Amino acid sequence: MVPRDTNDRITTEWGRVYAENPSVYQIPHPERIARLGRGDFMTAISKIGLPTKARVLEAGCGSGRDSLYLASCGHRVVALDRFDTPRRHLAAARARYENSKGPIDLEIVSGDILDLPFAANEFDLVFNSGVLEHYACSTKRAAIISEMVRVARHGGLVAISVPNLHHPFRPVWDVLLSRYTNHDNYDLAEVALTTTELRGDLDVQGLEVVFCERIDVWETISHFPRSVALRGLTMGANFAFPRPMGSIFRRFGTRLLVCARKRSRLAPSSDTKD
Repeated sequence: MVPRDTNDRITTEWGRVYAENPSVYQIPHPERIARLGRGDFMTAISKIGLPTKARVLEAGCGSGRDSLYLASCGHRVVALDRFDTPRRHLAAARARYENSKGPIDLEIVSGDILDLPFAANEFDLVFNSGVLEHYACSTKRAAIISEMVRVARHGGLVAISVPNLHHPFRPVWDVLLSRYTNHDNYDLAEVALTTTELRGDLDVQGLEVVFCERIDVWETISHFPRSVALRGLTMGANFAFPRPMGSIFRRFGTRLLVCARKRSRLAPSSDTKD
Protein backbone atom coordinates (compact mmCIF):
# COMPACT_ATOMS: atom_id res chain seq x y z
CA MET A 1 0.00 0.00 0.00
CA VAL A 2 1.28 3.49 -0.85
CA PRO A 3 1.26 5.71 2.27
CA ARG A 4 -1.11 8.66 2.18
CA ASP A 5 0.51 11.99 1.49
CA THR A 6 0.81 14.00 4.71
CA ASN A 7 -0.28 17.20 3.03
CA ASP A 8 -3.38 15.44 1.65
CA ARG A 9 -4.31 14.25 5.15
CA ILE A 10 -3.93 17.74 6.53
CA THR A 11 -5.96 19.27 3.70
CA THR A 12 -8.69 16.67 4.09
CA GLU A 13 -8.98 16.93 7.86
CA TRP A 14 -8.88 20.72 8.07
CA GLY A 15 -11.43 20.82 5.26
CA ARG A 16 -13.70 18.67 7.44
CA VAL A 17 -13.09 20.90 10.46
CA TYR A 18 -14.18 24.01 8.57
CA ALA A 19 -17.10 22.28 6.85
CA GLU A 20 -18.51 20.82 10.07
CA ASN A 21 -17.65 23.79 12.31
CA PRO A 22 -18.31 26.87 10.15
CA SER A 23 -18.01 29.32 13.04
CA VAL A 24 -14.54 28.14 14.10
CA TYR A 25 -11.55 30.50 14.06
CA GLN A 26 -13.26 33.85 14.24
CA ILE A 27 -11.83 36.98 15.86
CA PRO A 28 -14.55 37.92 18.38
CA HIS A 29 -13.59 41.59 18.92
CA PRO A 30 -11.38 42.78 16.04
CA GLU A 31 -11.72 46.40 17.16
CA ARG A 32 -9.80 45.43 20.34
CA ILE A 33 -6.93 43.76 18.48
CA ALA A 34 -4.42 46.22 19.97
CA ARG A 35 -4.29 44.12 23.14
CA LEU A 36 -2.46 41.47 21.12
CA GLY A 37 0.58 43.75 21.22
CA ARG A 38 1.12 42.86 24.88
CA GLY A 39 1.57 39.18 24.05
CA ASP A 40 4.96 37.50 23.92
CA PHE A 41 4.90 36.86 20.17
CA MET A 42 4.39 40.49 19.19
CA THR A 43 6.68 41.72 21.95
CA ALA A 44 9.49 39.55 20.55
CA ILE A 45 8.89 40.75 16.98
CA SER A 46 8.81 44.35 18.19
CA LYS A 47 12.13 43.99 20.03
CA ILE A 48 13.82 42.40 17.02
CA GLY A 49 12.42 45.22 14.91
CA LEU A 50 10.54 45.72 11.67
CA PRO A 51 10.82 48.57 9.16
CA THR A 52 8.05 51.15 9.06
CA LYS A 53 5.23 49.89 6.84
CA ALA A 54 6.93 46.50 6.60
CA ARG A 55 5.74 44.02 4.02
CA VAL A 56 4.49 40.99 6.00
CA LEU A 57 3.22 37.52 5.04
CA GLU A 58 1.41 35.10 7.33
CA ALA A 59 1.78 31.77 5.54
CA GLY A 60 -1.16 29.73 6.82
CA CYS A 61 -3.14 32.35 8.71
CA GLY A 62 -6.14 30.49 10.18
CA SER A 63 -8.06 33.16 12.10
CA GLY A 64 -5.51 35.76 10.98
CA ARG A 65 -5.52 37.64 14.27
CA ASP A 66 -1.75 38.24 14.12
CA SER A 67 -2.11 39.56 10.58
CA LEU A 68 -4.93 41.87 11.66
CA TYR A 69 -2.83 43.21 14.53
CA LEU A 70 0.23 43.85 12.35
CA ALA A 71 -1.93 45.59 9.76
CA SER A 72 -3.43 47.74 12.52
CA CYS A 73 0.15 48.84 13.33
CA GLY A 74 0.53 50.26 9.82
CA HIS A 75 2.29 47.34 8.16
CA ARG A 76 1.37 46.04 4.71
CA VAL A 77 0.17 42.53 5.42
CA VAL A 78 -0.82 39.53 3.32
CA ALA A 79 -2.73 36.74 5.10
CA LEU A 80 -2.66 33.48 3.14
CA ASP A 81 -4.72 30.37 3.77
CA ARG A 82 -5.86 27.46 1.62
CA PHE A 83 -9.37 27.36 3.06
CA ASP A 84 -12.27 29.67 2.28
CA THR A 85 -13.88 29.65 5.77
CA PRO A 86 -11.02 31.35 7.70
CA ARG A 87 -10.48 33.79 4.85
CA ARG A 88 -14.15 34.83 4.97
CA HIS A 89 -14.00 35.21 8.77
CA LEU A 90 -10.87 37.33 8.52
CA ALA A 91 -12.44 39.52 5.81
CA ALA A 92 -15.41 40.10 8.13
CA ALA A 93 -13.05 40.97 11.00
CA ARG A 94 -11.14 43.37 8.77
CA ALA A 95 -14.37 45.12 7.77
CA ARG A 96 -15.47 45.40 11.39
CA TYR A 97 -12.08 46.81 12.41
CA GLU A 98 -12.08 49.35 9.57
CA ASN A 99 -15.61 50.47 10.43
CA SER A 100 -14.38 51.21 13.96
CA LYS A 101 -10.78 52.36 13.49
CA GLY A 102 -10.26 53.25 9.83
CA PRO A 103 -8.65 51.56 6.80
CA ILE A 104 -5.74 49.13 7.08
CA ASP A 105 -3.55 47.40 4.49
CA LEU A 106 -4.53 43.74 4.89
CA GLU A 107 -4.79 41.55 1.79
CA ILE A 108 -6.39 38.11 2.21
CA VAL A 109 -5.38 35.54 -0.41
CA SER A 110 -5.82 31.87 -1.22
CA GLY A 111 -2.68 29.80 -1.57
CA ASP A 112 -0.60 26.76 -0.67
CA ILE A 113 2.20 27.13 1.88
CA LEU A 114 4.21 24.54 -0.07
CA ASP A 115 4.04 26.72 -3.20
CA LEU A 116 3.66 30.35 -2.15
CA PRO A 117 2.32 32.53 -4.99
CA PHE A 118 4.88 35.30 -4.51
CA ALA A 119 8.18 36.36 -6.02
CA ALA A 120 11.43 35.77 -4.16
CA ASN A 121 12.71 38.36 -1.67
CA GLU A 122 9.33 40.12 -1.30
CA PHE A 123 8.61 40.30 2.47
CA ASP A 124 10.27 41.85 5.52
CA LEU A 125 8.62 39.26 7.78
CA VAL A 126 7.26 35.81 6.90
CA PHE A 127 5.69 33.86 9.74
CA ASN A 128 3.15 31.31 10.82
CA SER A 129 1.81 29.98 14.10
CA GLY A 130 0.34 26.55 14.76
CA VAL A 131 1.16 25.14 11.32
CA LEU A 132 4.36 23.09 11.23
CA GLU A 133 3.40 20.75 14.09
CA HIS A 134 0.78 19.17 11.81
CA TYR A 135 3.44 17.89 9.42
CA ALA A 136 4.94 14.62 10.65
CA CYS A 137 7.21 14.42 7.61
CA SER A 138 10.40 16.41 8.22
CA THR A 139 10.87 16.77 4.46
CA LYS A 140 7.51 18.56 4.18
CA ARG A 141 8.39 20.84 7.09
CA ALA A 142 11.68 21.68 5.41
CA ALA A 143 9.85 22.44 2.15
CA ILE A 144 7.46 24.83 3.93
CA ILE A 145 10.34 26.63 5.65
CA SER A 146 12.24 26.80 2.37
CA GLU A 147 9.30 28.55 0.72
CA MET A 148 9.07 31.01 3.63
CA VAL A 149 12.78 31.74 3.29
CA ARG A 150 12.49 32.15 -0.49
CA VAL A 151 9.92 34.95 -0.28
CA ALA A 152 11.63 36.73 2.64
CA ARG A 153 13.88 39.63 1.76
CA HIS A 154 17.60 39.53 2.46
CA GLY A 155 17.88 40.90 5.99
CA GLY A 156 14.22 40.04 6.61
CA LEU A 157 12.78 37.76 9.30
CA VAL A 158 11.29 34.28 9.25
CA ALA A 159 9.33 33.42 12.43
CA ILE A 160 7.77 30.09 13.38
CA SER A 161 5.61 29.35 16.42
CA VAL A 162 4.27 25.93 17.43
CA PRO A 163 2.54 24.57 20.56
CA ASN A 164 4.74 23.33 23.38
CA LEU A 165 3.60 19.70 23.43
CA HIS A 166 6.09 19.00 26.24
CA HIS A 167 4.25 21.35 28.61
CA PRO A 168 3.68 19.71 32.04
CA PHE A 169 -0.08 20.33 31.77
CA ARG A 170 -0.42 18.92 28.26
CA PRO A 171 -1.90 15.55 29.40
CA VAL A 172 -4.61 17.46 31.30
CA TRP A 173 -5.42 19.61 28.28
CA ASP A 174 -5.65 16.53 26.07
CA VAL A 175 -8.20 14.97 28.41
CA LEU A 176 -10.27 18.17 28.44
CA LEU A 177 -10.06 18.46 24.65
CA SER A 178 -11.32 14.92 24.30
CA ARG A 179 -14.12 15.39 26.82
CA TYR A 180 -15.44 18.84 25.92
CA THR A 181 -14.74 19.25 22.19
CA ASN A 182 -15.07 17.20 19.00
CA HIS A 183 -11.30 17.34 18.44
CA ASP A 184 -11.02 13.54 18.47
CA ASN A 185 -13.28 13.33 15.40
CA TYR A 186 -10.42 14.55 13.23
CA ASP A 187 -7.00 13.19 12.35
CA LEU A 188 -5.08 16.26 13.51
CA ALA A 189 -2.11 14.54 15.10
CA GLU A 190 0.67 16.93 16.12
CA VAL A 191 4.43 16.47 16.20
CA ALA A 192 6.12 17.42 19.48
CA LEU A 193 8.74 19.78 18.06
CA THR A 194 11.38 21.41 20.25
CA THR A 195 13.17 24.75 20.04
CA THR A 196 16.37 22.82 19.27
CA GLU A 197 14.73 21.15 16.26
CA LEU A 198 13.23 24.41 15.00
CA ARG A 199 16.56 26.20 15.42
CA GLY A 200 18.22 23.40 13.45
CA ASP A 201 15.61 23.62 10.69
CA LEU A 202 16.31 27.34 10.28
CA ASP A 203 20.09 26.92 10.57
CA VAL A 204 20.00 24.44 7.68
CA GLN A 205 18.33 27.12 5.55
CA GLY A 206 21.29 29.42 6.19
CA LEU A 207 19.41 31.79 8.50
CA GLU A 208 20.77 33.55 11.56
CA VAL A 209 18.60 32.67 14.57
CA VAL A 210 17.94 35.81 16.66
CA PHE A 211 15.25 34.55 19.07
CA CYS A 212 14.56 31.03 20.34
CA GLU A 213 12.38 30.61 23.44
CA ARG A 214 9.18 29.24 24.90
CA ILE A 215 6.53 31.96 25.20
CA ASP A 216 3.06 32.63 26.64
CA VAL A 217 3.67 31.27 30.14
CA TRP A 218 0.47 32.76 31.55
CA GLU A 219 -1.66 31.03 28.92
CA THR A 220 -1.12 27.96 31.12
CA ILE A 221 -3.88 29.34 33.34
CA SER A 222 -6.55 29.72 30.67
CA HIS A 223 -5.53 27.26 27.96
CA PHE A 224 -8.40 24.87 28.75
CA PRO A 225 -11.15 25.45 29.58
CA ARG A 226 -11.44 28.92 28.06
CA SER A 227 -13.60 30.51 30.72
CA VAL A 228 -13.93 34.30 30.88
CA ALA A 229 -12.74 34.34 34.50
CA LEU A 230 -9.54 32.42 33.75
CA ARG A 231 -8.83 34.50 30.67
CA GLY A 232 -9.20 37.62 32.80
CA LEU A 233 -6.78 36.17 35.34
CA THR A 234 -4.32 35.45 32.55
CA MET A 235 -4.50 39.04 31.29
CA GLY A 236 -3.98 40.36 34.81
CA ALA A 237 -0.97 38.13 35.43
CA ASN A 238 0.56 39.06 32.09
CA PHE A 239 0.13 42.76 32.85
CA ALA A 240 1.47 42.56 36.41
CA PHE A 241 4.33 40.15 35.68
CA PRO A 242 5.12 40.45 31.96
CA ARG A 243 8.40 38.57 32.18
CA PRO A 244 8.51 35.54 34.51
CA MET A 245 11.82 33.98 35.49
CA GLY A 246 13.68 32.15 32.74
CA SER A 247 13.21 28.79 34.44
CA ILE A 248 9.41 29.30 34.43
CA PHE A 249 9.52 30.28 30.77
CA ARG A 250 11.50 27.18 29.84
CA ARG A 251 9.04 24.88 31.60
CA PHE A 252 5.62 26.52 31.31
CA GLY A 253 5.66 28.42 28.01
CA THR A 254 2.66 27.17 26.06
CA ARG A 255 4.26 27.94 22.70
CA LEU A 256 7.71 27.79 21.12
CA LEU A 257 8.91 30.73 19.04
CA VAL A 258 11.97 30.83 16.81
CA CYS A 259 12.82 33.92 14.75
CA ALA A 260 15.69 34.03 12.27
CA ARG A 261 17.09 36.61 9.89
CA LYS A 262 17.75 35.89 6.24
CA ARG A 263 21.35 36.84 5.68
CA SER A 264 21.89 39.92 3.56
CA ARG A 265 23.27 39.36 0.10
CA LEU A 266 27.02 39.83 0.17
CA ALA A 267 28.26 42.86 -1.71
CA PRO A 268 30.60 41.95 -4.62
CA SER A 269 34.28 42.23 -3.87
CA SER A 270 35.93 45.41 -5.17
CA ASP A 271 38.64 43.38 -6.89
CA THR A 272 36.20 41.13 -8.74
CA LYS A 273 37.00 41.08 -12.45
CA ASP A 274 34.37 41.49 -15.14
